[in-house]
Order: sequence, then C-alpha cells, then structure tokens
Amino acid sequence: MVKKKWIRVLVGVIITILALWLSFRKISWPDFFEVLSRIQWEWVAAAVVNVVLSVYIMGWRLKVLLRPKGSFSMGKLFRLNMLSQYWSIVLPARGGDVVKAYLLSREKKIEGGFAAGTVVLERMFDFFVFCVLVLAVPLFVGVEQSWFPGTKTALISFIVLLAFVGFIAFVLWKPQLSFPRKRESHVFVKLAEMFSRLFPQKFRKTLGDFFSSGTKSFQILKSPPIMGGLVLFTFFFVGLQVLSNFFVFLALGLKLSCWAALVVFLTLQVGSIPPSSPGKIGVFEVMVILALAVYGIEKAEALGYAVLLHLVVYVPKILIGFYFIVRGRSIKSHPIV
Repeated sequence: MVKKKWIRVLVGVIITILALWLSFRKISWPDFFEVLSRIQWEWVAAAVVNVVLSVYIMGWRLKVLLRPKGSFSMGKLFRLNMLSQYWSIVLPARGGDVVKAYLLSREKKIEGGFAAGTVVLERMFDFFVFCVLVLAVPLFVGVEQSWFPGTKTALISFIVLLAFVGFIAFVLWKPQLSFPRKRESHVFVKLAEMFSRLFPQKFRKTLGDFFSSGTKSFQILKSPPIMGGLVLFTFFFVGLQVLSNFFVFLALGLKLSCWAALVVFLTLQVGSIPPSSPGKIGVFEVMVILALAVYGIEKAEALGYAVLLHLVVYVPKILIGFYFIVRGRSIKSHPIV
C-alpha cells in the first residue's frame, strides 16, 4: 500500500513537471506580461465574489441530501464545503471528499456510512451533468466555430451517459431491488457482507453497519421530483463556475463567449483526473492553454488567462478555508467547522 502511494506521488510529480514545461515552453515573456498589464480589476473582483458565492450556494444541494438526518444551516454547510474545497486543493486524489465525509460523520445524527454515501451522491450528480455537457458542448462549439469534431468522442460520451441514465432509471423504477424494505435482500448490503468476510470477525459488524447506513443516503433518489431538482441545481452550479471563467475573459479583454468559458471548465475537469501536485500547478495552466487553442488564442495570452484564473479560483478558497481551520480550533460546539 505504501509502495502504491509513493508510485502515485512520483507519477504526480512527473505530470506536474511535464505540464509546467509544456505551459512555459517557448513563451514570449513580453507578450505574457503585456497580457497581465491590461487586467481590469473590477472583473477580477466580480469573479472572486462569484467563486465564493458558488461555494455558498453549493450548500443547498447538500442540505437537500442531508434532509433525512435533519436541518442544517447554510452557514454551517458553507464552512463544510469551503473546508472540503481547501483540502481538495491541498491534498491529492480527491482528499477534500474524504475530509467532507469525515466532518459530516462527526455530526451526532449522521453515521459514517451515510456521510460517505452523501458525498458519493454529490459526485454522481456532478458526473451526470459532466457527461451531458461533454455530449452537448461539441455541437455548440462546432456551430460557433464552423467545424464539427469527430463523432468518436461524442459516441463514447453518449454511451457513458446512457449507462448512467440507465442506472438512475433502475434506481427509480425498480425500488424493490435498489431500496427493499428488508435489509437481507439489499443487493449492496449483500455485497458488503461478502466483502467484510475478508476482515477479522470483530470488524465485520462495523463494516456491515457502515455500508448499510451508506445505502440509506441513496433513498432520496426514490423521489423523481427531488432528484430532478438536484440535477437542475447541478447544472445551475456549473453555470456559476462557468461565469467565473467568463468574468476573467472580461478582465483580460478577451472577446470569447460563454461557450468558450464552458469549454475551459470541462477541460479543467478532465485535467483534475490524473494525479499531480497540490493545487494542480502546471496541469491547470496547460489544460487552459489547450482549451483556448480551439479558439485560436496565442499561447502567451492563454497562459496569462490561465494564471489569473488559477489565482481567482484557488486563492479565495485557500484563504477562507484556512481561516475556518484556525477558527475551528477554538470552537467546540459545532462539529462542522
């Protein structure tokens, strides 16, 4: 296990070094600094406010998912999401999701399995919306740029999308299989029980209870109106993130559309998959450069945009997240701090 961890770290370091080399290779430094010299700070401020507002609004989806366990204030969920975002930046391999599940499990009325299941649900909604956008955006970009990409990528995305929609349909229209009343017949619990046999006897019950409580978090999917609302909200939340990208376009005087901002967003999502250094240094920049190359943006200008966007998206989360960490050390009455 330790060996695999070090291999992942080594791969991340190599990817980061390669990405930095690709980002700054053959850069015209006078052009790069000229791009930064024309920053309009009012649009940067608007982008920063929008980034923080997006994290706050993201709490609504979590509030709905946690409804079976009670009501939580938006302020409390904002702290939780901001801490999760902070650790996602600082830690590799989706460390922020692990922190979020852990902080949720510290609540007296939320079991560890339910907390983990809730985080998994959030990622499922994000993945669903990502698949839809990957399928749809190439068509809009093709019309806008008067070219159409090959159909292979669209076909793969369409297959993935159909598979995911099929899973959702299975959950909704076959609740007796997905959410049966009797615990013994629950297919997920059965799998968990089989998996638990690999562990010593004293851990089996704990592991079984963990998975059992985790499946309870999925019961909210039995309500099509709620699930539809969560999907629509996820699209709205993505729109807010795309708006930040567009504000940075305006800050640098780049005459690009919201579709270009969406392409940047999707490309960055793909770039978040492989391991790299904390903060995606280098990887963030090279993915933005690749996205803007579609629109004929010169490398120096694209790099200037990437650096500014990187700071706008990450610095507020780092500062506010660190503030909540320091503040949380002196607050004992609220587990989620």
